Amino acid sequence: METFSNFPIINEENRYLALIEDSVEGSLNCSIIDEKADKIVFSFLIDDIQQFINSVPTLFKKSFKAVIFEVFNYHLLSPYQNNHEFCQTLKAKFAEIQIQTYFLTKTEWLLARSLIHKKYTTKLNNIISIIMVSELLGIVTDYIFTRNGYKILSYHKFSVTILKNIQKIILQRNPKAVFLIETKNNTVADLGQKYSEI
Repeated sequence: METFSNFPIINEENRYLALIEDSVEGSLNCSIIDEKADKIVFSFLIDDIQQFINSVPTLFKKSFKAVIFEVFNYHLLSPYQNNHEFCQTLKAKFAEIQIQTYFLTKTEWLLARSLIHKKYTTKLNNIISIIMVSELLGIVTDYIFTRNGYKILSYHKFSVTILKNIQKIILQRNPKAVFLIETKNNTVADLGQKYSEI
Protein backbone atom coordinates (compact mmCIF):
# COMPACT_ATOMS: atom_id res chain seq x y z
CA MET A 1 0.00 0.00 0.00
CA GLU A 2 3.06 2.26 -0.02
CA THR A 3 2.34 3.17 -3.65
CA PHE A 4 -1.14 4.44 -2.79
CA SER A 5 -0.01 6.29 0.32
CA ASN A 6 2.34 8.34 -1.94
CA PHE A 7 -0.60 9.52 -4.09
CA PRO A 8 -1.12 13.28 -3.51
CA ILE A 9 -4.79 13.44 -2.49
CA ILE A 10 -6.37 16.88 -2.78
CA ASN A 11 -8.12 17.42 0.53
CA GLU A 12 -11.52 18.32 -0.90
CA GLU A 13 -14.63 16.46 0.21
CA ASN A 14 -16.19 14.05 -2.32
CA ARG A 15 -13.62 14.76 -5.03
CA TYR A 16 -12.66 11.16 -5.88
CA LEU A 17 -14.22 7.84 -6.79
CA ALA A 18 -12.35 4.55 -6.54
CA LEU A 19 -13.00 1.56 -8.79
CA ILE A 20 -11.70 -1.75 -7.46
CA GLU A 21 -11.92 -4.67 -9.88
CA ASP A 22 -10.56 -8.14 -10.56
CA SER A 23 -7.11 -8.19 -12.09
CA VAL A 24 -4.56 -10.86 -12.96
CA GLU A 25 -3.20 -13.68 -10.81
CA GLY A 26 -5.35 -13.07 -7.75
CA SER A 27 -4.70 -9.33 -7.49
CA LEU A 28 -7.21 -6.54 -7.54
CA ASN A 29 -6.73 -3.28 -9.44
CA CYS A 30 -7.69 0.06 -7.89
CA SER A 31 -8.25 3.09 -10.11
CA ILE A 32 -8.73 6.54 -8.59
CA ILE A 33 -11.02 8.82 -10.59
CA ASP A 34 -10.91 12.60 -10.08
CA GLU A 35 -14.50 13.74 -10.66
CA LYS A 36 -13.47 17.35 -11.32
CA ALA A 37 -10.89 16.35 -13.93
CA ASP A 38 -13.19 13.55 -15.16
CA LYS A 39 -10.33 11.08 -15.57
CA ILE A 40 -8.36 8.33 -13.88
CA VAL A 41 -5.51 10.03 -12.03
CA PHE A 42 -3.91 7.04 -10.30
CA SER A 43 -4.00 3.26 -10.51
CA PHE A 44 -2.31 0.48 -8.54
CA LEU A 45 -2.43 -3.29 -7.94
CA ILE A 46 -3.60 -4.70 -4.62
CA ASP A 47 -1.55 -7.85 -4.05
CA ASP A 48 -2.10 -8.27 -0.32
CA ILE A 49 -5.87 -8.14 0.11
CA GLN A 50 -5.84 -8.43 3.91
CA GLN A 51 -3.31 -5.61 4.23
CA PHE A 52 -5.47 -3.47 1.94
CA ILE A 53 -8.63 -4.12 4.01
CA ASN A 54 -6.79 -3.28 7.24
CA SER A 55 -5.40 -0.08 5.65
CA VAL A 56 -8.75 1.25 4.37
CA PRO A 57 -9.28 3.74 7.27
CA THR A 58 -5.87 5.33 6.72
CA LEU A 59 -5.81 5.21 2.90
CA PHE A 60 -9.30 6.52 2.15
CA LYS A 61 -10.28 9.94 3.44
CA LYS A 62 -13.34 12.18 3.15
CA SER A 63 -12.01 13.17 -0.27
CA PHE A 64 -13.60 9.93 -1.55
CA LYS A 65 -17.26 10.11 -2.49
CA ALA A 66 -17.64 6.36 -3.10
CA VAL A 67 -15.93 3.10 -3.94
CA ILE A 68 -17.28 0.88 -6.72
CA PHE A 69 -16.41 -2.82 -6.68
CA GLU A 70 -16.36 -5.26 -9.59
CA VAL A 71 -15.18 -8.30 -7.64
CA PHE A 72 -17.83 -10.90 -8.46
CA ASN A 73 -15.21 -13.22 -9.99
CA TYR A 74 -12.63 -12.76 -7.26
CA HIS A 75 -11.73 -16.25 -5.96
CA LEU A 76 -8.64 -15.94 -3.76
CA LEU A 77 -10.67 -15.21 -0.67
CA SER A 78 -8.61 -16.56 2.21
CA PRO A 79 -9.38 -16.06 5.09
CA TYR A 80 -12.98 -15.51 3.85
CA GLN A 81 -15.29 -18.47 3.23
CA ASN A 82 -16.84 -17.09 0.05
CA ASN A 83 -17.24 -13.99 -2.12
CA HIS A 84 -20.25 -12.76 -0.12
CA GLU A 85 -18.29 -12.76 3.15
CA PHE A 86 -15.42 -10.98 1.41
CA CYS A 87 -17.78 -8.28 0.05
CA GLN A 88 -19.47 -7.84 3.44
CA THR A 89 -16.06 -7.27 5.06
CA LEU A 90 -15.18 -4.63 2.46
CA LYS A 91 -18.56 -2.92 2.88
CA ALA A 92 -18.21 -2.83 6.69
CA LYS A 93 -14.67 -1.42 6.52
CA PHE A 94 -15.76 1.46 4.27
CA ALA A 95 -18.93 2.03 6.36
CA GLU A 96 -16.67 2.64 9.38
CA ILE A 97 -15.24 5.69 7.62
CA GLN A 98 -18.58 6.69 6.08
CA ILE A 99 -17.69 6.12 2.44
CA GLN A 100 -20.42 4.73 0.18
CA THR A 101 -19.78 1.37 -1.51
CA TYR A 102 -21.42 -0.07 -4.61
CA PHE A 103 -20.99 -3.66 -5.76
CA LEU A 104 -21.73 -4.32 -9.41
CA THR A 105 -23.36 -7.60 -10.39
CA LYS A 106 -22.13 -9.59 -13.36
CA THR A 107 -24.99 -8.23 -15.49
CA GLU A 108 -24.28 -4.62 -14.49
CA TRP A 109 -20.58 -5.16 -15.14
CA LEU A 110 -21.26 -6.50 -18.65
CA LEU A 111 -23.58 -3.60 -19.43
CA ALA A 112 -21.08 -1.03 -18.15
CA ARG A 113 -18.17 -2.60 -20.04
CA SER A 114 -20.17 -2.79 -23.28
CA LEU A 115 -21.18 0.86 -23.10
CA ILE A 116 -17.71 2.06 -22.09
CA HIS A 117 -15.98 0.01 -24.79
CA LYS A 118 -18.23 1.49 -27.49
CA LYS A 119 -18.08 4.99 -25.90
CA TYR A 120 -21.87 4.95 -26.08
CA THR A 121 -23.91 7.92 -24.89
CA THR A 122 -27.66 8.23 -25.02
CA LYS A 123 -30.61 10.45 -24.21
CA LEU A 124 -33.25 10.16 -21.51
CA ASN A 125 -35.83 7.40 -22.20
CA ASN A 126 -33.82 5.81 -25.03
CA ILE A 127 -33.86 2.01 -25.08
CA ILE A 128 -30.92 -0.28 -25.78
CA SER A 129 -30.73 -4.06 -26.14
CA ILE A 130 -27.88 -6.31 -25.00
CA ILE A 131 -27.60 -9.77 -26.60
CA MET A 132 -25.61 -12.57 -24.97
CA VAL A 133 -25.31 -16.09 -26.31
CA SER A 134 -24.08 -19.06 -24.31
CA GLU A 135 -24.04 -22.52 -25.88
CA LEU A 136 -27.55 -22.98 -27.30
CA LEU A 137 -29.30 -20.26 -25.28
CA GLY A 138 -29.51 -16.60 -26.18
CA ILE A 139 -30.57 -13.77 -23.88
CA VAL A 140 -31.83 -10.35 -24.90
CA THR A 141 -32.09 -7.75 -22.15
CA ASP A 142 -33.70 -4.39 -22.87
CA TYR A 143 -32.76 -1.31 -20.83
CA ILE A 144 -34.19 2.20 -20.69
CA PHE A 145 -32.02 5.17 -19.74
CA THR A 146 -33.55 7.15 -16.85
CA ARG A 147 -32.39 10.06 -14.68
CA ASN A 148 -31.03 7.41 -12.28
CA GLY A 149 -29.21 5.38 -14.91
CA TYR A 150 -30.22 2.27 -16.85
CA LYS A 151 -33.22 0.21 -15.71
CA ILE A 152 -34.14 -3.24 -17.02
CA LEU A 153 -37.32 -3.22 -19.10
CA SER A 154 -37.44 -6.84 -20.19
CA TYR A 155 -35.47 -10.04 -20.33
CA HIS A 156 -36.00 -12.67 -23.07
CA LYS A 157 -34.44 -16.09 -23.55
CA PHE A 158 -34.38 -17.77 -26.95
CA SER A 159 -32.99 -20.90 -28.54
CA VAL A 160 -30.18 -20.14 -30.96
CA THR A 161 -31.14 -23.23 -32.92
CA ILE A 162 -34.41 -21.54 -33.91
CA LEU A 163 -33.37 -18.19 -35.35
CA LYS A 164 -36.44 -17.36 -37.43
CA ASN A 165 -37.92 -14.97 -34.83
CA ILE A 166 -34.66 -13.51 -33.55
CA GLN A 167 -35.02 -10.15 -35.26
CA LYS A 168 -38.55 -9.73 -33.90
CA ILE A 169 -37.35 -10.57 -30.36
CA ILE A 170 -34.42 -8.16 -30.54
CA LEU A 171 -36.31 -5.26 -32.10
CA GLN A 172 -39.65 -5.57 -30.28
CA ARG A 173 -38.93 -2.51 -28.06
CA ASN A 174 -37.43 -0.48 -30.92
CA PRO A 175 -33.98 -0.01 -29.33
CA LYS A 176 -31.73 2.88 -30.36
CA ALA A 177 -28.74 0.51 -30.17
CA VAL A 178 -28.12 -3.24 -29.99
CA PHE A 179 -24.94 -4.65 -28.39
CA LEU A 180 -23.77 -8.20 -29.00
CA ILE A 181 -21.58 -9.51 -26.17
CA GLU A 182 -19.19 -12.10 -27.50
CA THR A 183 -18.55 -15.36 -25.71
CA LYS A 184 -16.22 -18.25 -26.50
CA ASN A 185 -19.09 -19.97 -28.27
CA ASN A 186 -18.90 -19.81 -32.08
CA THR A 187 -22.66 -19.35 -32.20
CA VAL A 188 -22.16 -15.68 -31.33
CA ALA A 189 -20.07 -15.11 -34.45
CA ASP A 190 -22.64 -16.95 -36.54
CA LEU A 191 -25.42 -14.88 -35.02
CA GLY A 192 -23.48 -11.65 -35.63
CA GLN A 193 -22.93 -12.53 -39.31
CA LYS A 194 -26.55 -13.54 -39.85
CA TYR A 195 -27.98 -10.40 -38.29
CA SER A 196 -25.25 -7.80 -38.82
CA GLU A 197 -27.80 -5.47 -40.39
CA ILE A 198 -29.59 -5.01 -37.03
